[in-house]
Amino acid sequence: MASTMGPAFAQATSGAKWPTKAVRLIVPFPGGSAPDVIVRHVAQVLGNKWQQTVIVDNRPGGSGVIGLNNLLTSPVDDHTFAFTQGSAISIVPRTIKNIPFNIERDFVPVSFSMLAPLVLAVPVDSPYKSVQQFIDAAKARPGALPVADVGVYSYPHLAGEFFGLNANVKFLHIHFTGGPPAIQATIGGHTEAVIEGMGPILPFVQSGRLRVLGSFGSEAYPGLEKVELISKSAPKTVIDGWFATIARKGTSASVIERLNADINLAMDAPEVQRALKEQVLFAHKGPPSDLKKWIDDENAKWGVVMDRLGIKPE
Repeated sequence: MASTMGPAFAQATSGAKWPTKAVRLIVPFPGGSAPDVIVRHVAQVLGNKWQQTVIVDNRPGGSGVIGLNNLLTSPVDDHTFAFTQGSAISIVPRTIKNIPFNIERDFVPVSFSMLAPLVLAVPVDSPYKSVQQFIDAAKARPGALPVADVGVYSYPHLAGEFFGLNANVKFLHIHFTGGPPAIQATIGGHTEAVIEGMGPILPFVQSGRLRVLGSFGSEAYPGLEKVELISKSAPKTVIDGWFATIARKGTSASVIERLNADINLAMDAPEVQRALKEQVLFAHKGPPSDLKKWIDDENAKWGVVMDRLGIKPE
């Protein structure tokens, strides 16, 4: 599904030589999803700034493979980019055989745009009041404490596996197709916890059906200051969902620099900030080199984790 974001109201940037035509942002997730909502606000801001059309081109499926393959087969024209989930970069190449692209060979980083905190949530009447109590319960029932996630090899699934490795426990991982059934299974008592992004969990916390036990984040994000960091009980268990903009290798360095700067500015726009708050997502700004380092660190971390778990591409 594609939509256009109009360039109305803004003044053209003085002396700008780029963009010279419509810019296409390939989005490997469905229209209406949380990251799609953010991308569309960002696209509107960019279109206004550039006085150009910005096309949000949804290409969901295959854990991001369909979208990134579309970028791979698009011309290197300085006007085509992908706004992708981090798992398509750091997880998919380690879990899916024969993907058509190689991240380092085919793509270059543009902008590290936002973080999505993952949390461990339990039913509101759960006996577990701390992360350590949850770990102790898992140690008492090796491989039998059921934890819901949103799909095999998803970030929530692998967060749970990483958590277990670092806490020296084994959970019973129950895989669902997406967040809603995983959350409902936990509310209904079929699983004892669920790992999911804070955005999908929040409505159920507000309605008194779930309670957040711990955050996988590297820090206490705004609004989550009272939530215990899982890394305090299971050292090194730090996992953030993340989203970034990438381009085909060969894209002009000057264009990458310009797009990076403009996305960084767009993330501060009031309408983008409001949307981020509503979806419990957090802007992350910096130069392309920051994204390159983040990708390198993520690849190193997940390489070790996959080896320890014995996970190979299938």
